[in-house]
Formats: sequence, structure tokens, C-alpha cells
Amino acid sequence: MRLALTINAPGRFKEAVADVGMAGRLEEAGLDTLWVGEATGFDSPSLLGHLTATTRRVELGAGVLNPFTRTPALVAMTAVALDELSNGRFVLGLGVANPQLIEGLHGLAYRGAIKRMERMIDVCRAAWAGEPIGGGPPGGGPGFSGLEPRPLVVAKPDRRIPIHVAGQGERMVELAAARADGWAPMLLVPEKFDEVFGESIQRGAARRDPQLEPLEISAGGVLAAVVDDESEQLALLARARRTLALYVGGLGSKDSNVYNRLMRRYGYEEAAEEVQDLYLAGDRARAAEALPDEFVDTITVIGTADHVRARMDAYAAVGVACLTIEPLEDPVATIARLRSIADSRDHLETSSAAP
Repeated sequence: MRLALTINAPGRFKEAVADVGMAGRLEEAGLDTLWVGEATGFDSPSLLGHLTATTRRVELGAGVLNPFTRTPALVAMTAVALDELSNGRFVLGLGVANPQLIEGLHGLAYRGAIKRMERMIDVCRAAWAGEPIGGGPPGGGPGFSGLEPRPLVVAKPDRRIPIHVAGQGERMVELAAARADGWAPMLLVPEKFDEVFGESIQRGAARRDPQLEPLEISAGGVLAAVVDDESEQLALLARARRTLALYVGGLGSKDSNVYNRLMRRYGYEEAAEEVQDLYLAGDRARAAEALPDEFVDTITVIGTADHVRARMDAYAAVGVACLTIEPLEDPVATIARLRSIADSRDHLETSSAAP
């Protein structure tokens, strides 16, 4: 099983560069993919450009760019530049963000997310194939110059750049299964995979482009730590509760929190409502306590080596090829221990499959 980690860049630029300076140590510890997030701090392509010069092996991903704030042509050009600088290690991660970010920060209307995502994928792939793109609407339109539209060609990459789509909604999951190289769901509970996502995956797979490889699933946002005794495990699970309460209770308004909707789809409707009400009322401690134990246990990878190995097995059983984690302790040490566990289970699988 491959391992991935997401870093974000709030604060000052020098602090962000110091943070990504850890990338080399993560690479040495066995990290396979390093995603750079983008929300309200710094733009991810700038930091990804820095990482192309400070890493050698690890895959570098934009995690994620949205189809509202950049044109498809610009995203295609950015992806080609980063892929060339990294010698073919770049992954284009796409996601539609949320209304608070798109409208509150960028002042853009949050509508047509699915169509925007489809167009982003189509234009990027056409651009990378060397086809003319752009040109504006036929005959121009309000605000256009009135000149004859002229499609242009952008730089062509040396390989097919992979596109991964993030999202948990039914239509976005179906789109990922039909059109993307990979799908990156946040807060995935493997035990609920078929019940919550199975139908969308099947619908998308039924119309998947036969030229695409099988969909790669990267389970994102899993809080992880490897500990040696139960008391450490309990303390870290308490920390995980606070982070999960933020996701379920505080990210988005009452009606727009995608993680709260996901928790409800997992079958925790009453708990999801209670957590959100408490969190939005300012009682974060009680919101964390209101999370069901089963939910916390199955949405994290926190425990002894044997427990972590069992959780990896559960993710692998539903097709997760890359486990994307958020370390609760020292990221480098956590990746090193997870790498050792992942390699040992991969070795056992290979040995058992041998004739």
C-alpha cells in the first residue's frame, strides 16, 4: 500500500517554505505522494514548484485546484510546467471546494460545479494531447472584443498527467469513476464503502473511457498514529475527536457542510446533527464527545502496529491503493512506522499469493 500526506500553507511564505522543507525527510522515511493543499493561505503551485527542486522521488500533487478560480487552459499549463520541473512526478488534483471559499474569498458564484469539473478535465486532456483549445464563444459575446475567436495550443507534456478528483457527493463520485485517473474521498470509512459509494462507482465505471487505467482510490484525511500501549491510543483518539468535530461540525454552514452530510450517509444522522449544533453553538468539547466511538475508530488509523495493519487491510479490501493520512504525531516518524507496517503486509500478501 502506498502512503500519502497533505501539507497546507497558512501563515507567512517563509514559514510555509520551512514546512515543506520537511518533504525531503518524509521522502526518505518512505512517503509516496505529497499533496499540497490550497485554501486561504498560499497558492499550491508556487510551493509545488519549490518542492520539485527539493525532492527527488516522491510524487507531488496539487490537492486540490478548483474549477472556479482558474481557467482550464491555465490549469493545463500549470500542470505541464510542474510535471516537467518534477521530471514526471506531478498529479493534478481537482475539487470543487465549497461556497464559503468560492464566494467568500473569491467573490464568484458557486454554481455548475459538476459541469465545470467535466470541462476542466476535457480541456486539460485535449490541451495535453496537442489539440487547440479556447477561442471563446462563437461570434463573441458581451464583453468580448468582437474579433474572430482563435483557438490556441499550449505546451504538450512528455506523458499523460494523471488527474485525481476529490469529493464525496454521489454525482462527483460517479464523475470520478467515469472520467478521472483517481478518486480521493475524504474521511472514508471502508466498512461503509459499498453502502455509501458503491452505486455511484458502478454507474461511473459503466461509462468509463476504456483507454483509462482502472480507477485509483486514495483515501484522504485519515488521522493516523502508531502507538505501543492503550493509554497512548486513548489520548490520541481524544485528539482525533477534536479534529473530526471540526470537520463534521464546523466546516461549512448548517446546510453546506459536506462532511456532516457524509456522516449522515454513514448512518449517524442524529449524532451528526448533535455534533454540528454543539459546534456551531461554540461548545466544541461537547461536540467532540458526541461523536460515536464506532465512527471515530473506523475513520482513523490509530493504535498498535497490529491494529494499524488491520485498518490497512480494511482499506485495501475496498480497493484503496494509497492511504492519505494526517499524522497526529511527528509526521516523519509516523510515515516511517506506517511504511514499515505497509511493507510487511504487502510482503505477506505477495508470499501468500505465490504458488
